[in-house]
Amino acid sequence: FVGDRHTVLLSASGNRTLATDVLTVDQGFLHLRDTWSFSDPWATYVFLQADHNAFRSMQLRNLAGAGVQRRLWRTEWTEATLGTSLMGEYQLLTEGAEDEDAGLHARSSSFLTLAFAGDWGVAASTTFFQPRVDLPSNLRLYEELSLTLHLTEHLDWNAVGRVEWDRDPPEGREAVDLTASTGVVASF
Repeated sequence: FVGDRHTVLLSASGNRTLATDVLTVDQGFLHLRDTWSFSDPWATYVFLQADHNAFRSMQLRNLAGAGVQRRLWRTEWTEATLGTSLMGEYQLLTEGAEDEDAGLHARSSSFLTLAFAGDWGVAASTTFFQPRVDLPSNLRLYEELSLTLHLTEHLDWNAVGRVEWDRDPPEGREAVDLTASTGVVASF
């Protein structure tokens, strides 16, 4: 939903893949964000998010937060936004995984989004910087690059690449996780 001063975003995805009876992908993602523009270029937002990624030992990661963002600039074809929030994070790890992030913690979450749009579609980059409030050296960085091409009025093709870096990953897991996906998006 996009209104004059109010925007609601709901994003969901999930992947579960078996190859020769072996589970190779098991992840899910749900994000709900409500943004209110109270004085251009300033806005406030609240969000809820749920993640599941078996291969990062994450049985469940729930986030809830609120913050403020400022659009740095907007032209006909480009836009840049900077934001920061405080969020609660509850993380439940898969059995046998150990990590100091299991349980409930507060994190700061700051982001920078750059977007380029045209009649063809949208290309965007969003970078998140997320230190834990009580332990700032416990840091996560996320980068997401996306390309959306308009196919029809209600149908788009989308490609997304993500890099996730966790300074203190769960035991036995790599600090860097790379993912890429493509798909068709229907909008109404």
